[in-house]
Amino acid sequence: MPKLRYKKEKKRHHDHDKSKKKKHKKRGDYHVPQTAYEPEEGWVPPNAHDPWDEEEDEWRAKMFDAMGEDEGGDGYFSRYEYYQPQEQRMSDEEYRQHIVRGMYERKHAAEIEAERIWKAEQEKKRREREEARRKVMEEEAERRRIEEMYRQIERERRYQTTIEDYDKKWKDLEEMSEIKRKDIPWPVQGKNFSFDSVRSFFMNNSKESVSDLKKRVRQEQRRYHPDKFMTRVMSRFKGSEDDKQQIMTRMNEIAGWLNELWQKL
Repeated sequence: MPKLRYKKEKKRHHDHDKSKKKKHKKRGDYHVPQTAYEPEEGWVPPNAHDPWDEEEDEWRAKMFDAMGEDEGGDGYFSRYEYYQPQEQRMSDEEYRQHIVRGMYERKHAAEIEAERIWKAEQEKKRREREEARRKVMEEEAERRRIEEMYRQIERERRYQTTIEDYDKKWKDLEEMSEIKRKDIPWPVQGKNFSFDSVRSFFMNNSKESVSDLKKRVRQEQRRYHPDKFMTRVMSRFKGSEDDKQQIMTRMNEIAGWLNELWQKL
């Protein structure tokens, strides 16, 4: 039994050495790629690190700094990898102008800031002038409003005086035994006999309601009705035939204009 075990151990050790040799052989076996050309003797590759002159180097440094600031910090990534919609992409000329403009703004930052401050001051002065002009216009509008208010008050006062005088003439007319041409009152504004003059006579009072205005127009329609006017006025009239004819003509005109005004109320 011991002999058999010894032989097996020896054989196993022999197999282990063979596997180690095989593995060692595989580890040292590697592929050497073929070259497309043979190096020439005496050939020296060009120096890829020739320095730029100072002006060109400064220009490129500024350009790449501007690209980094404008496009996100990484000139290569932002220029070639960052997606932009087609309508937002700049052409080469637009991009060149953009870079040149950025460099100009960097170089003339103080001048640009001074111009910005000057424009801000000019804009402030312009707004102040507009504000002053607006205040003047508001004051002028207020002055006109007050003047119009006083004019309206004066018109109403005159209208009230005119109405009082008109009513007084009719009251005096009722008590006269003889009536002359100058004693007959007419509901007109001024001396012109027209529809506008009659309308102005009744509508100058802005405080009078429509119902009150209708009552007054209806009262005047009764006064200048041809039958009543002939009975109350012309029966006591003393004057020439021409005066009588003119009074009858005016009476008919006033009656017609009063009817027209009543229809428009």
